[in-house]
Amino acid sequence: MYSHNESSTPIVYSDADHTSSWKVNLYLTYGFVLTLFGRAVTWRSRRQRVISTSTAKAKMVALSDTCHNVIWVLNRLNGLDIIAMGIPIMLLTGNQAAEHIISTNGPGRNKSLTLRGTFMKDTIKKGIVTVRWITGELQVANGLTKLLNARGSTKSWKDLGVKAGLVACR
Repeated sequence: MYSHNESSTPIVYSDADHTSSWKVNLYLTYGFVLTLFGRAVTWRSRRQRVISTSTAKAKMVALSDTCHNVIWVLNRLNGLDIIAMGIPIMLLTGNQAAEHIISTNGPGRNKSLTLRGTFMKDTIKKGIVTVRWITGELQVANGLTKLLNARGSTKSWKDLGVKAGLVACR
């Protein structure tokens, strides 16, 4: 099961999902959670600006957008001397095909995806991030992109470090 990483190495969980019918909405939702010292530091859930017809491409776009956001956040944390420079960020995704697209020559035909794939490859080559695959059960960002039942919601809260007693609705 998911265990908190107590080191200062940033770990980022990235996910994308289509939460409604393709006929109603062509855009997918992506989300990421950045953890530091075993706790969520920042997270985001947003609709993608690109229409993707395959899950692999949608998750590749999510990885690229996540990488842009995380680099910005980590530049701020580096300025505060919270984390050490030169340690690659571990970017975890639940899609092996997206990881494969980034590690190979990419999709080729779609200009937007090719640019995003090139950005990711450059970021990996520079040692800023490493992309790894994890199973869906370990994916912390699921709660930001998918409709969850009560058990899944409780797990998502725990993964984010939120205690149920702290959540108040008014």
